[in-house]
Amino acid sequence: MLIDRAYAPVETLGPGTRIAVWTVGCSKRCEGCANPELWRNDPAKDIDDARLSEALIGMARQAGIQRITFTGGDPFEQPESLVRVLAAIRPHFKDILVYTGYTLDNLRAFADGSKRELQGMPHAAVPCDTPIHAPYDSEPLRTPCAHEPSRTSSDRERLSALYERESCCTPCEHESRDEPGANGRQQSDRIEDARVRAAVKEALDCVDALIDGPYVESLNDGACPLRGSSNQIVHVFSESLQGDYDVALKQPRRIQNVHFGDTFMSIGIHGRPTTTQPA
Repeated sequence: MLIDRAYAPVETLGPGTRIAVWTVGCSKRCEGCANPELWRNDPAKDIDDARLSEALIGMARQAGIQRITFTGGDPFEQPESLVRVLAAIRPHFKDILVYTGYTLDNLRAFADGSKRELQGMPHAAVPCDTPIHAPYDSEPLRTPCAHEPSRTSSDRERLSALYERESCCTPCEHESRDEPGANGRQQSDRIEDARVRAAVKEALDCVDALIDGPYVESLNDGACPLRGSSNQIVHVFSESLQGDYDVALKQPRRIQNVHFGDTFMSIGIHGRPTTTQPA
């Protein structure tokens, strides 16, 4: 999975004390985005899904934290990696929150096959050595270096190829329907398509809450502490957590400024100076 950083404790991206994970890659490029440095896919940020899962579980145990937030970037631009990580960490967390620029309706329609595609899925990535910023994990996370393929990179390669093909209204000139092997490729495409749709559905099934929709700067009312603009919706799927989110939504916006190593982060939903206070 393409990951820029993971940090704990975080108090400003969901109820309670949490781990926060920032994924890399977002095709939406919303004007006024708080994290434009995470738009571009960076092969150097590729971390093996299993290794990432183990590190997040370790952080949770060491810090005594049972809540986690995935933001970015857009985690749903890596659906197959996302569902592997969510499924692995699910038993260790009571509250999993994911931010996405897609709407919930769009994700569900794609997952059940009634919508053909999600716009702007990521390009392929090649895994390289990279650490993850994890203050509670003394050993940096690293993926196999150089040009050794990993499961996460091949997933993104298949995903990228799938959506590049689906974006064409007619067969690409290099992919004639009449050439030998075309039927086999079409069958393979359908299998990969089904995998991606299943990953989106399973990822949604793993989360307790979802905050959806693109950020629209003109709709940033400076009010809600969990979403950036009023078009975005806070969906709480776990009834047992509804009270926690209701309380959190009544709080003013806060920003948590942290510094570790050579990194400075301002964590939270940014708004007007009069409505956003330091944590």
